[in-house]
Amino acid sequence: MILFNSYDTYPSPRITLQVARNARDQSIFDSRTVDAIVDTGFNGWLTLPFETINELFLEPVGTDTLILADGTTTQSHRYRASVWLGQIERECLVHRLPGEPKLGMAFLRHVNITIRNGEVQVDPPY
Repeated sequence: MILFNSYDTYPSPRITLQVARNARDQSIFDSRTVDAIVDTGFNGWLTLPFETINELFLEPVGTDTLILADGTTTQSHRYRASVWLGQIERECLVHRLPGEPKLGMAFLRHVNITIRNGEVQVDPPY
């Protein structure tokens, strides 16, 4: 069980992740700690701003057209990364979007997550 007791001022649940280029390159490329908003309305894995993607030297793998919450569409570059949530590791696709990082449902459907009384609890899948 991993406990994260974080809500921001809105209140949106947040979770702390480690992100790196990929698991095999850990000795070459440093990982970064990222506080991400738990966004159940985002179908992708993870969004990161341009600066973080550049710091990590993430590998580009294409582009997508995304439909945002306000109904507008935007083009987003996609990158490959390794993401750790405690002991849970996933190879993920990261979308480059400005603003705060968001952890989406593509990642969350691979863990058991409970949000209750200001605490975010994440457990490995059964």
